Amino acid sequence: MNKIRLSIDEPCHEKWKNMTTTQQGRFCASCQKEVVDFTGMSDTAMFEFFKDRQAGSVCGRFMNNQLQRDIEATRKRTPWLPFVFKVVLPALLLGNRAMAQGAPLKVVPDTTQKPVYDLEKIGRIAVNPEMRTVRITVRNEEGQVIAGARVHSTSDLTELITDENGRLEIKVPRYVGNITFFVDVVGYGKLERSVKLPSHKRKARVSLVVKDEYKEIIMGMVAYPSKQQVKKEAVCETDMPLRMYPNPVAAGQKIWLKTDSLEKDNYTLQLLDQAGTVQLQQAMQIDGKNKTVEINIPRLTAGNYLLTATAAATGRRRSGQIVLH
Repeated sequence: MNKIRLSIDEPCHEKWKNMTTTQQGRFCASCQKEVVDFTGMSDTAMFEFFKDRQAGSVCGRFMNNQLQRDIEATRKRTPWLPFVFKVVLPALLLGNRAMAQGAPLKVVPDTTQKPVYDLEKIGRIAVNPEMRTVRITVRNEEGQVIAGARVHSTSDLTELITDENGRLEIKVPRYVGNITFFVDVVGYGKLERSVKLPSHKRKARVSLVVKDEYKEIIMGMVAYPSKQQVKKEAVCETDMPLRMYPNPVAAGQKIWLKTDSLEKDNYTLQLLDQAGTVQLQQAMQIDGKNKTVEINIPRLTAGNYLLTATAAATGRRRSGQIVLH
């Protein structure tokens, strides 16, 4: 089996925070089963988990985009290729040396006629066009601003990133009437939107709305390929993902976590790689006064990481993806 496809057909509503913590996730007293937490697990790790399972099902907690798609095995390197290159390359070098030691080199003069280019240019004189300011705000479907959104347009291919208020500004020539914006946000679907700018205004405002790709975190019985019919039971919980900016961020730099959606409590922050290994852990206290928390990102390999915040009193865990470049 080179690939699998996971699905949860009938989610129910047991609360994750009410379950008892276990080594792989939590234990559900309602169905008397362990719920494995797959939200921070890579495709390779999930494939290895399910590939040798017999007919049946596993109770698990997933991000919405981990389901209903093919999860493939990682291709292994061919062990004999390095050996072939080590043998063939010296042979080629020796062959070239043997050819070089044969007949003496004969120098042939280059008689190619090269064209003479006229450096004189004739044309219209370029005049700097009058510019206008376009103020852009990126929001989600609930109207909340999104920090760290990457935006570029057909007028300016330079990629810009929204600030903590979800805003940025660009300069475009006044003669530009139509412009297409491209928005890419971690945790949201990509957006492409064409906007007609008013020709008589020196300033314009544009609001761009992206759809939430991680609206639901799904837990429950996982159906996967088997020869027998699988009973499907599930647990579901909906949580808003954590918001950080800037995102993407360079490894070794600082990132700010927005705390306005977190309840007052003591939290444990963890930064996990795609294999589920903890790369950073620190304590955090939310008292309702601090709007952001500063996090120093370690110098890690570029890629996707998961930041989790677990409340001490309730055990509720929130998560969000961070892209390191």
